[in-house]
Amino acid sequence: MEIYRFTQNKIQDCDKCVERQLAAFEIRTALPNATGNLRMQLHQICGVDLTKIPGIKEQPAQIIISEVGLDMGPRSTEKQFSSFLGLCPNNLITGGKILRRNSRKVYNRAGRHLAALALKA
Repeated sequence: MEIYRFTQNKIQDCDKCVERQLAAFEIRTALPNATGNLRMQLHQICGVDLTKIPGIKEQPAQIIISEVGLDMGPRSTEKQFSSFLGLCPNNLITGGKILRRNSRKVYNRAGRHLAALALKA
């Protein structure tokens, strides 16, 4: 029971730390009653509601924001974004023949969530 209580206290501490970090972001969309609700907080931070995308809930939306960020300026095209996520092919072609087909080795949790979302569809 002590281990359970200790774990629950650490989870609560982590949740409070996440809430403090979310409060530090600038608000792009003012919404009433956004405190304490992760979905509404993410909506305020992004300016759009990512949970409206089919298959994306609060947790994957939070992961996507933490991995990709709010500024999409550095990745201005779909090709650059899919390459950043490690979802595009990385074929080795020599003399017109494909020697190897695979995707780039990138550890990106946002890419994993979006790939899993594509597999569900």
